Amino acid sequence: MNFSPDKALLDNPKASMQIAPALMLFAVALIVRLLNIATLDDFFTEDSALYWRMAEQLSQKFALVNGDTGEWARAAERMPLYPLFVAAIQSWIALDPLAVVFIQSVIDSATVIMIAMLASVLGPLIGITAGLLAALWPNMVINSALILTDTLFLFFFTACLLACISFVKHPKAGAAAAIGILLGLALATRAAIQFLVPIFLLAVFVVAWRANRSPGKAIICGFLFAIAVSLPILPTLYHNYARFDRLFLTDQGSVHLLFWVLPSVRMHADGTSFDEAWAEVRRSFHKDLERKQIDRSKLAPIELRELRQSFAVESLANQPLTAIATAWAQGAVLNL
Repeated sequence: MNFSPDKALLDNPKASMQIAPALMLFAVALIVRLLNIATLDDFFTEDSALYWRMAEQLSQKFALVNGDTGEWARAAERMPLYPLFVAAIQSWIALDPLAVVFIQSVIDSATVIMIAMLASVLGPLIGITAGLLAALWPNMVINSALILTDTLFLFFFTACLLACISFVKHPKAGAAAAIGILLGLALATRAAIQFLVPIFLLAVFVVAWRANRSPGKAIICGFLFAIAVSLPILPTLYHNYARFDRLFLTDQGSVHLLFWVLPSVRMHADGTSFDEAWAEVRRSFHKDLERKQIDRSKLAPIELRELRQSFAVESLANQPLTAIATAWAQGAVLNL
């Protein structure tokens, strides 16, 4: 059994048998996710309400055309692809979170198959094992039933890695463009991978050059990758530049640093709960603004972003290294 994507399954009877394990993994993954959904009454968590509001505003009777863009235009805290995904489901299928998490379960089950295909490079048995682990992996199952970006992001990023394997086998310009567009879609879902773009660009160039021994072909592959990865994020860059006069993808980093990372570190440093640490960080930030006689309501979003970031960085610099290391390790374990 081989999950390799570059064989013509329909033209080869023996290869067509390879569909069976893929369908088995898909069925197992989907059943597990649907059973999880059946046990839940609520599909919302910390960030879900923001995504849902943005999606509702996007789906309201051509709001973008009429100019009433609401949360979409007033903030730059989130990347736009996931709200657009949710808005499409609200508009075309049902205005119900259940519809979103059901479709996410199907998407996540497809991701399970792609994970098996990736692992099968090391051997068929390893591919099956990796697929079963992904089908039952708690984080994937839980996140697929929440209004969060994780499932859509993982789908695009896993597809990107699969395209990378295809490119390594056959370094062609089309494959380089496929890597770019999939990485761009993942980036348009979550900005956390923005620093991977130059690494991927360098890898595409090196692989193409070593395979073809032609700098010209390598440059073409790199150029097509760069164009493709830029396409999904160009609207966001244009929107932020037009509104804030600066090129950036999102200011989510400052919010995450101030209201998630810093409280997590303070929790370990002070021996308090996360909620207590979060409330204390919030009070400290507001007191800092008052001390500097800054009216938050009159700040431009980009200015507020910079104040959040500088306050969080200064505060983290005063925390014990042991607390920072403990918070980082805890976060790494929770996100496995």
